[in-house]
Amino acid sequence: VASALQFAHDRNIVHRDIKPANILIDEQDDRAVLCDFGLARMIEGEDMEVTAALGSAPGTPAYMSPEQCLGTELDHRTDIYSLAVVAYEMLVGRSPFRGAHDTTESIKYKQVNEAPPPPRELNPDLTRSAEAALLKALAKDPARRFQSVSNFVNALEAYTEAELPPEPTSSDVDLTVSPSEPTALPAQPWARRR
Repeated sequence: VASALQFAHDRNIVHRDIKPANILIDEQDDRAVLCDFGLARMIEGEDMEVTAALGSAPGTPAYMSPEQCLGTELDHRTDIYSLAVVAYEMLVGRSPFRGAHDTTESIKYKQVNEAPPPPRELNPDLTRSAEAALLKALAKDPARRFQSVSNFVNALEAYTEAELPPEPTSSDVDLTVSPSEPTALPAQPWARRR
């Protein structure tokens, strides 16, 4: 999946809907296949503006990056964030930003304003480096994320338990949620005003 995503990014294509439902398992060839490029867009220049349908950013809220939730400019790092949400679920067993009674808007709010639960608190068998890689890829600010899918995957695979580096420090991984005040989601044009 990561190599397919890197291939797309190398050609200036942003998928915008990375999620488990768009990852198919080919049991015959024993490989995963990334599908559904229906929301994909070519990047023109450095950034891409989201084309909103009915006033909402396209994508699946549980896997959308903060910038996608806000309807701001996107680049390949939005897919890195979404892939990190999928990896978090695979390694921890639950979504980082979803609860039993969440709505679409509450999930988007969490994507924009809340830090994910530390992965090792939910799965103590994870290496510190895997946790640091997940948290870096889930940074709210795209500039603080890995700058390529390949770098993210390499970081996840970098260490075995015997080769662990020291505990990540705040200088290694930014666990703060920025901005310090909650960011309001854009008003939805179809929502009724009272």
